[in-house]
Amino acid sequence: MSHRLLSVLVIPLAGSLCLMSSSACKSSGGGAGGDAPGGSGGENVGGAGKAGNGRGVAGNSGGGAGAGGGNTAGSGGATGGGTAGSGTAGMGGTPTPIAVDHYVYASGGSEIESFKFNADTGALTSIEKIASGNSTTYLAYHPKGTHVYATNEAGSGVVKAFSIDKSNGKLKAIGMQPTGGDGAVHVAVHPSGKWLFVSNYNGANVRVFPLNQTTGAIELPSDTKPTAGESHQIMMDAAGKFVFVPCRSDNKVYQFVFDDATGKLTANAVPTVSSEDPRHIVFAPNGKFAYLVNEDPANITSYVYDAAKGQLLMPEAKTLAAGESWGSHIVTTPDSKFVYAGGRKTGTIFGYSIDQTTGRVTEVTKTAMSIQVPRDFAISPTGQHLVIANQSKANLTVLKIAADGKLSNVGQPTATVNDVAGVVVVPVPKS
Repeated sequence: MSHRLLSVLVIPLAGSLCLMSSSACKSSGGGAGGDAPGGSGGENVGGAGKAGNGRGVAGNSGGGAGAGGGNTAGSGGATGGGTAGSGTAGMGGTPTPIAVDHYVYASGGSEIESFKFNADTGALTSIEKIASGNSTTYLAYHPKGTHVYATNEAGSGVVKAFSIDKSNGKLKAIGMQPTGGDGAVHVAVHPSGKWLFVSNYNGANVRVFPLNQTTGAIELPSDTKPTAGESHQIMMDAAGKFVFVPCRSDNKVYQFVFDDATGKLTANAVPTVSSEDPRHIVFAPNGKFAYLVNEDPANITSYVYDAAKGQLLMPEAKTLAAGESWGSHIVTTPDSKFVYAGGRKTGTIFGYSIDQTTGRVTEVTKTAMSIQVPRDFAISPTGQHLVIANQSKANLTVLKIAADGKLSNVGQPTATVNDVAGVVVVPVPKS
């Protein structure tokens, strides 16, 4: 396999923001917010708050009870249920951000290292290293900031669960499950926090696990599906309704429909799309576009994304750089304005602006300063920093993201675990 094992994870450690899970944000003065039907995504606080005038995601009952603290109808829906099926719900006040700490987790070799992360300056402070098993590669975290999950890639794959101590960011191993195939190369958590996904590179399959909603433990698998060999990643769209698996051996991205009630995967009506050596895919948070990095030739392919059908459409490829033949990872900023891809041969991060109408990309920046074999990287939840795992140097580089998408170094690289292959930035609610 042409990749090495290393992973880095960043978790927020200072400041205030709403976590990925909409249930983590409260609505002051009333109404529901976030993406839940009828405004159930937020917690209604208070009695007679102001009438909501925001826009929520479609619910069958419109605004009504979700608006204005539960008493006053928001402008998006009428009292007593609103415009049924209209898709607009009252928002009811301004969400109150939850205070969080930010932590970064980096994995590689047989260890995971925890860091305190300053979300304002980008500074990293090491906390501790813990044993994590042979060939620990990619990391993922629970949307509530409570747990980290890691794959052990060598031999028969294993995925492990670690709880996060809110008071200091330290990890504690709480269990594991076999992944059902060799080379467990990638792990991802469903946006609901209910499911865990693993792709097996040599096993040519993917597996789904329920997550215990009390303990965060990984339970017995709910489904296993075959793919082609070298299934390098498993990723879902922002809504969690569809799942995608780039497979290098047959140059295809597999498209699945996911049933959130049963944990089962079903091949989409269009089961695959072709690419050339597809490695990693990312979806713009606005739900309109997707971006794929191919390993060799190293290029970035932009897609228009049909979120209703879960299908990648209208591909357009751009070469990362002349001489680059070892693409690695790809991420977008939280505001869907920029996308960044890594090239390991040249040791470069390439940054592109995203056309908000077409989804096409234009290069705005590239940097190779203090970067060598960038196997993995993560954007902080604030969208202000990029944390890069330099596999060949066993260190982390932090880059500042400017308003125009350009990158600049933040201090010197920070030493971390050997063969670092994965990194995440995690916002953890203050205890």
